[in-house]
Amino acid sequence: MNAATRILGCFLLLTACDDGRDHEGGAPAGVGTYDPQGSGADQPFDQPDDEGDDAQARCESITRAYADQLYGCYPDEVSASSDDDVEAVCDLSRTPQSAWFDCPDEVAAFTACGEQAGCDGWYGTECWDTQRAMMICFGEPDPGAQPPSCGYTNDGECDEPEGTGICIDGSDEADCAGGGQDAPSCDPTYCSGCEGSCDDYGCYQCCWSCNGNSCEQSCNF
Repeated sequence: MNAATRILGCFLLLTACDDGRDHEGGAPAGVGTYDPQGSGADQPFDQPDDEGDDAQARCESITRAYADQLYGCYPDEVSASSDDDVEAVCDLSRTPQSAWFDCPDEVAAFTACGEQAGCDGWYGTECWDTQRAMMICFGEPDPGAQPPSCGYTNDGECDEPEGTGICIDGSDEADCAGGGQDAPSCDPTYCSGCEGSCDDYGCYQCCWSCNGNSCEQSCNF
């Protein structure tokens, strides 16, 4: 994941990042919670017990699938979620304004897209529609119908996850398919030759030559 995607992943996963994590259990403050009624009341929503139990069980199942998939794809960037972490954000008596409880369909759709697209493609253009729907359901500002663009297209270098990784999957297709323009090359006509000189400390010689796309100087003293 690039930096922007990592921030999004940390927000969406109840315990994705160590920063701000509540190590006593449960979700970090302000993460994965919202108030769909706009009341600001810190109380569980009224619902029949059986319906609440079924909804909580579904929430836990879907949240666990998302959490496991995120950790499986990015183990170096996110933390694993414990069973208590998952239960906490699906139990309205512990997290009264849980977006995880109220957005199971959106979370499930995004997770399923990731299973099909693979780790590189999950937080990319292929799953943007389901990612956007989940963000909106979670109370995040609408990021727009179009996925983030890559600022380094057609420069001869792939900047998607399989390349430099600074852009999301599917945003630098020409370069990653080998069809982008060639990167600026070194001209040996101007990058060649040697010159020497002597001073009070001795004599030296410096030469110029192409190294890939760069003109480099090397000196012998």
